[in-house]
Amino acid sequence: MKPLKRVTSELVGLAADDREPIHIIGQIQPHGLLLALQEPDLTITQLSENTQGYFGLALESLLGQPLSYIFTDETVESITALLQNGADTSHPFAINLKAPPVSEASSSQAAAFLATMHRNDQAIVLELEPMPSTNPIQSGEFYSQLTQALVNIKQASTLTELFQNVAKEVRKVIQFDRVMIYRFDADHSGIVVAEELNSGLESYLGLRYPAADIPSVARNLFTRKWLRVIPDVHYQPVNLVATESVEAPLDLSQSGLRGVSPCHLEYLRNMGVSASMSIPLIDQNQLWGLVACHHYSPKLVGYETRRVCELLGQLVSVELVLQQERELQNYRERIRRIEEGFRQDLLKYPNRIDTVLKRNQETLLNLVQAQGVAIALGNQAILVGQTPSNIQIQDLLNWLLVDKKQEVFYTDSLVEEYPEAEPFKEVASGVLAISILVRHTSYHIIWFRPEQRYTVKWAGNPSDAVSVTAEGVVRLSPRGSFEVWKELVRDHSLPWEPLEIEAAQELRHSLLIAALESSQTALREAAAQAEKANQAKSEFLTNMSHEIRTPMNAILGFTQLLEVTSLDEQQQEYIQSISHGGESLLAIINDILDLSKLEAGELKLHSTKFALRTVIKDLTNLFQPQADAKGLPLITSIAPEIPQWLVGPVDRLQQVLTNLIRNAIKFTTTGKVVLRIEQREQSEEDSTVTLHFSVQDTGIGLASEDQSRIFEPFTQVETSATRQYEGTGLGLTICRKIVRLMGGDIGVESTLGQGSTFWFTAPLELAPSQPQKLATQAVGNVSTYAIPTARILVVEDTPLNQMLTIKMLQKLGYQADAVNNGQEALDQLAATSYDIVLMDCQMPVLDGYEATRRLRQRQGQEHYPVIIGVTAYAMVGDQEKCLAAGMDDYLSKPIKMKDLSNLLERWS
Repeated sequence: MKPLKRVTSELVGLAADDREPIHIIGQIQPHGLLLALQEPDLTITQLSENTQGYFGLALESLLGQPLSYIFTDETVESITALLQNGADTSHPFAINLKAPPVSEASSSQAAAFLATMHRNDQAIVLELEPMPSTNPIQSGEFYSQLTQALVNIKQASTLTELFQNVAKEVRKVIQFDRVMIYRFDADHSGIVVAEELNSGLESYLGLRYPAADIPSVARNLFTRKWLRVIPDVHYQPVNLVATESVEAPLDLSQSGLRGVSPCHLEYLRNMGVSASMSIPLIDQNQLWGLVACHHYSPKLVGYETRRVCELLGQLVSVELVLQQERELQNYRERIRRIEEGFRQDLLKYPNRIDTVLKRNQETLLNLVQAQGVAIALGNQAILVGQTPSNIQIQDLLNWLLVDKKQEVFYTDSLVEEYPEAEPFKEVASGVLAISILVRHTSYHIIWFRPEQRYTVKWAGNPSDAVSVTAEGVVRLSPRGSFEVWKELVRDHSLPWEPLEIEAAQELRHSLLIAALESSQTALREAAAQAEKANQAKSEFLTNMSHEIRTPMNAILGFTQLLEVTSLDEQQQEYIQSISHGGESLLAIINDILDLSKLEAGELKLHSTKFALRTVIKDLTNLFQPQADAKGLPLITSIAPEIPQWLVGPVDRLQQVLTNLIRNAIKFTTTGKVVLRIEQREQSEEDSTVTLHFSVQDTGIGLASEDQSRIFEPFTQVETSATRQYEGTGLGLTICRKIVRLMGGDIGVESTLGQGSTFWFTAPLELAPSQPQKLATQAVGNVSTYAIPTARILVVEDTPLNQMLTIKMLQKLGYQADAVNNGQEALDQLAATSYDIVLMDCQMPVLDGYEATRRLRQRQGQEHYPVIIGVTAYAMVGDQEKCLAAGMDDYLSKPIKMKDLSNLLERWS
């Protein structure tokens, strides 16, 4: 069951009159008068109806008149100067009336007034009270009173003493029957924490008052005006009268004469109070409480005494903050010492959070003044003190994780939010929990406080503060009785103090740092292991590439030489089979290397300017013989709006298209293969165009369940129809990775037995201008040169590859010599001049990189040869490594005669 303070607080929030606009009540109290003035002439636009009784002039004769009509020129000049200088006009100053006409003179009029003035968005509000007939408090007496009161107040060493001293000193100054210090709770209900009163009066100390007693609009006004005075609760309100030009009610938020809500007047009368004065206590711009003063007969507190009370209110608010801070600091210091012990342990053992928590079980209880704590580390729970059972705690944890999802959760009534807590509320009515989740490891600390059944003393039944009409309208209702009304609160623990919640947050922060550090250490170790494994993988792939490419170089190289010799038909067929098998093996190696580069993030895209239609023509020319051999038309369709010149990674674009076209021809026996290129979108802002490529075939097709996994590595559809086709299942995986690296997407649409359409998108840049000449690589046979003049030195440690390279060079018409390692190359180059050196990179005695560096460091050499690095590794960074060593170009094994020819032609 909710406590009444919470129930009434919720109901007050629904009450329409909780938001009653009392700041524009349109009335004042009769112990003074009010004028609203408009600048620059200080014209009177509004005034209180009692003005005639004080000035002896009719209301109609004053409205619309300048202030000089009734006040002396000296007074008007003084008011104007105060306004222009921005001086503080909230303190009273004396002003004088002009002598009125004899015909309008009244025996009740006053000649001199004490005035206060403030400006709002509508007007300048001038409030006047007749100058008191008795001698006002002299300046010396005023400061003496204030100084003595402050000395007595500052002697307090605790908040309780401070409250009591304030009540005592204020009552000494104003001589009221009762002075109370009233503190607001978070729900805006309040409690009397100190009191000074006449003997014979019933004490209100410790009584609670519901939030309805001081509605929200009244609380807001207390933060804008340092004093609220009601000299007589039985007063007759005085209305304000305005000129026709005034449209909105006058804002009286800062008016000392502002009228009082009828509801509040009835409330005070029901209490038997005749006069009241309230001094707000402000903490960080929030209403902390009130110095509430009651007198049981009408009483007007003079201006100077009110000034003392205003200053006291301001100074006590400061002292209140300081005293609270001192007490909080003491509590905070105790908590800090406990936390420091935790922190030191966590710093000492960052990888053993569970050990630190287990060792500090009792300290955890003291940290937040709890009677029980549960430490949950993954699936293990450690229970200390008064706690629910292990099963109940696991259920509570699940609820916190699923329903609350808060880093810090606290409540002093768990059963209200979690009804399943009813069986264990005696040990766990209050809960404070912190949670940390780092890399799938969870840490939870839950503190428990037992149920505290206690009695709350209310000043009257708080339920009577709010009423509900027959129509269901919630209204504030002044209570008719303030007789002590007791409530027994159940299902609640002692509330968690802000500092205790702060301590839990700090502990969570410390645990999080330790957990992250522990996690970071684990991540570093895992990263080191992954790097080590990645390095081992790279070394394995590098060695595998070298060991396979080296013999493949000889196999494919001699096959190329045989292809251009005189062979019969059967021999040509054998040679083509050897070449096809070698190329297939090389494709497997390249696929594995490409996949490795992609997964390691080492494959980079290099954009160049290219003519799309020329690239597509070369591709179709390349695959046309394969298509013709199977009787398949190879059709291309390029949308006319696609620009001729584009910029992008053309080599990777060719790689993807090559794979898709090759697959389409391989898996199609009848029908056709169609390559389509369409434009999907073009951005004028960044000069990019997105192209849609599709390769359609009429081949074996794919079942729907296979289409989602066809792009996974080492995957081929296992059917009797596909077992005849060779391949690694890496091609489409590499295509997907390359397309996504380019910023596009890839997919397939297929019907089993009817064919497939593989498609992908690629964003490309528009070329800034069309080049005059496009450099393309020859696709046909290698041309030989009649008399090449360049002399070439072949540096190669493998005899078979050495012989192959010499034969290729001779076939191309070049003169060449050969040596076995880098040292022999240096010796040979010192004795003989060469134009080009084909330098193998990996050799015994002295490798190609070091030989190149030493060669470049030689001084006085007249002729520097072009050095072309030759490697069987073909890994990411090989080309850069060659250039860094001083080589001019790069050639990978197996060597193709057309590539060798083009390279030599470029450097000859």
